[in-house]
Amino acid sequence: MPNPPLFPTLPNARSPQLETFPTPTDAPFVVEHVCDEFTSVCPKTGHPDFGTVTVRFQPRGGRTGPVAA
Repeated sequence: MPNPPLFPTLPNARSPQLETFPTPTDAPFVVEHVCDEFTSVCPKTGHPDFGTVTVRFQPRGGRTGPVAA
């Protein structure tokens, strides 16, 4: 049975499907997303693993659209 790649190819970060918009305020704020049903498979043992993933993001104030790298 072939092993799937550990890190599959990700889509281009500048994909037209990603919508950007101006930050609504200059006041600091935090966007938080919690996924409490995260599951994965251990690459070493093949056993299932379960957990919670929390992503917190604080956008820069006063910007419009994407930030150039």
